[in-house]
Amino acid sequence: MRRVNVSEATGPVLDWMVAESLGLRPKLKMVSHGMTWEGVWLTEGDYEKYPEYSTDWSQGGPIIEREMHNHGFDVWRTEGMKECAASYTRGVPNEYVFGPTPLIAAMRCYVASKLGDEVEIPEGLNHG
Repeated sequence: MRRVNVSEATGPVLDWMVAESLGLRPKLKMVSHGMTWEGVWLTEGDYEKYPEYSTDWSQGGPIIEREMHNHGFDVWRTEGMKECAASYTRGVPNEYVFGPTPLIAAMRCYVASKLGDEVEIPEGLNHG
């Protein structure tokens, strides 16, 4: 296991963190397809491709919608900057997390609110 700063997580690393935040407890298995390695997660005895929460609105969008409704979660594009921000009310002041897209900023914020600013991930899991 190695520790990764949530504010720097992208691709499969961020998606794995989101799954951990949701309590899915994914286990990583590497499957060889020719010269390419593809990460899949073990869930309830079966291997399946991990959900792409940080790039697929159909996967990450419902999390944002639920958190906005229930927990003071907010996402926006920063004025005059080329990035997006998300905040989560955990007290005063709000905590802010940034990312290159609204979905990445939101998923980073969601993970940070559930697991903290650093998360241990499996050694074989790499950025996409």
